[in-house]
Amino acid sequence: MKKILLTSFVAAVCAMMLACGSDSGTNSGSNGGVVNTPSMGNTSAILQPHECEKIMQALPVQPELPYNTTYNSENEECLLVIPEAVDNAVAANFLNNLDSSAKAIFHYGSRDEFVLNMGVEFDYNFDAAPNQLTFELINDCKRAAYVANIPEKDSVWLAEYACSMYTGEDDYYTYMTQQHWQDQMANLVADGWLATTGCGRRLELSGSDYCFQKQINDYLFELGYGIKDKDMLLRVDVAFAYQKLL
Repeated sequence: MKKILLTSFVAAVCAMMLACGSDSGTNSGSNGGVVNTPSMGNTSAILQPHECEKIMQALPVQPELPYNTTYNSENEECLLVIPEAVDNAVAANFLNNLDSSAKAIFHYGSRDEFVLNMGVEFDYNFDAAPNQLTFELINDCKRAAYVANIPEKDSVWLAEYACSMYTGEDDYYTYMTQQHWQDQMANLVADGWLATTGCGRRLELSGSDYCFQKQINDYLFELGYGIKDKDMLLRVDVAFAYQKLL
């Protein structure tokens, strides 16, 4: 079930940066640099779970002190260590600042989920390790949307295990005319999307589901639209998911 977000979520997308860095190493603690929007078909632009430094640099804020990141392949998670921190203040402030900047974090005890265009889970035990935390990339919705050339790629995405278009005021839908929807489906097929079935439950769509799949290099993308009649218009949910093929 989709979670309720603060209404400032859409405005916060302006603070979200697409940035790059090394797979692991040391960071000065400054904000990451901006890079160009990924091009269609460039699957190498989609962040991978082991690219710890790139994941950190893609976040809208950084820790106030230099930090190191390493990837633990056994646990499939990244470790963030802030060597100069003498207590948990720097790590805690990082999470608080991340929450304040994006208004897009859900809190579950010692686990925080960042969900603005990129899904990242943070876990911590500040009593045992006050200067460190672990994090895991769940998905990289914004980049993936551009790589797959999803028509709604410029939207804000609620990034959980699927990527749901978020349109503001706790809404997850847009409106289309019947003609717009017919044109949209024709354009999707022309762009290489194949019509499929059964995505509604997986992508948490409401209404009648229309499903499409496309493979790009070693990635499989699934795109779904949930359609409901609304007076003279169609109310449309949009969501997608992707996976890297073995």
